Amino acid sequence: MRTPSERMGRRWVYSHIGIESRTISLTNGPQEKFNRRYRWLRGKMVKKPEPVGALNPLLEDDALRSTFRRRKDEYEYYKALFDEEKELLKDNWLLHKRTQSHLWLKRAKSAEVLLEDRIWCLFYRMGYPRISGPKFRIEYKSNDGSTGLKRIDVLAADDETVIVVECRARENRGRRTLQKDIEDLEGLQKKLSQVACTRFG
Repeated sequence: MRTPSERMGRRWVYSHIGIESRTISLTNGPQEKFNRRYRWLRGKMVKKPEPVGALNPLLEDDALRSTFRRRKDEYEYYKALFDEEKELLKDNWLLHKRTQSHLWLKRAKSAEVLLEDRIWCLFYRMGYPRISGPKFRIEYKSNDGSTGLKRIDVLAADDETVIVVECRARENRGRRTLQKDIEDLEGLQKKLSQVACTRFG
């Protein structure tokens, strides 16, 4: 005599992946019927859209280590063809390495990029497990219900703190007004804080 659970059949519900909930019976019908049903369901699985408040790209684990190796270098590198060498050397690029098929050129990073990379490496050495990637943006919700994007130079987060850094630098010493940058960041401070609390708790 079958138990109540056997009469009902074991059921799997795929509601947790953001698709319409479906039920599969493992005991009713042959195995091939189950396999066909399972393949059909897998074809329906789609990635859930990023919610408002997304922080992208946010790096962790191996991605942090590989990015650190690149950012700690004071030079940026470019892979070029042989016929590009003359023009690139005029644009402050220096020959780094010549191979049989191509050239590797390098040049010193700009003051602003170098500052951003140094701050990024500082947070990495401090042990932050999540740090912003290239062209990092925070998506936030405005008062009128629309969504906006804010470009952030460096963001570092752990279980207790979230640090947002805007980097500004000059190639040569001199005055530079930061009033507009400060006002823009102050105006978004509450919204960015809400996004961070939603994402990291």
